[in-house]
Amino acid sequence: MTIIRKTDLRRHIEELDARYQALRKAVIGIEPNPNVYEHYCNNPDDYKEHFTEVDIDTVEYALHDFKGVLKQLEKIQKLKADRLTKR
Repeated sequence: MTIIRKTDLRRHIEELDARYQALRKAVIGIEPNPNVYEHYCNNPDDYKEHFTEVDIDTVEYALHDFKGVLKQLEKIQKLKADRLTKR
């Protein structure tokens, strides 16, 4: 186990949370285009309830960005706190 100051981790945690939320939002998508419901469903209300529109490019970008933050966390051992010296 490594002891790390919480203040040293704060920036990493904030970046991880922000990137995760962006990735999650991209995967959830947006309300689908109502003009094409008949291609996927017989009822527009069912279509709206059961389908979403996802921009694959946005998901790929958000995933790449999230992986970048994870890569930075691989170097977390560099944040190891120094021990007090005995007098």
